[in-house]
Amino acid sequence: MREIALLTNPAAGRGRGAKARVVVLPRLRAAGLVVRDLVGTDGAEAAELTQQCVRDGVDSIVACGGDGLVHTVLQAVAGTGTRLGIIAVGGGHHAARSIGKPPRGPRGAPPRVFAGRG
Repeated sequence: MREIALLTNPAAGRGRGAKARVVVLPRLRAAGLVVRDLVGTDGAEAAELTQQCVRDGVDSIVACGGDGLVHTVLQAVAGTGTRLGIIAVGGGHHAARSIGKPPRGPRGAPPRVFAGRG
């Protein structure tokens, strides 16, 4: 069974990160995925959690947060086989847009995120 990680910044978007996690986590598990439920309280912790997931061979990391979290995860997965999924809930969504992923929030996340395809 494939394992993915959901890494959330609960403070993103003035608390929308925490609210999105409540919606996204059960949907990922209902899709039959084994999910590491991770919360980064700051950039350094988020970076370490992400790097550990990559070292452990997690299939995908879904960043549920804003531009800062997306950037942190993107740096860690670049050049690896670990895929990136984005649930954009921050204020600007610049990082998601720059790589062609329109911000949709947790309910509008693309089906490929819930299929574990990043």
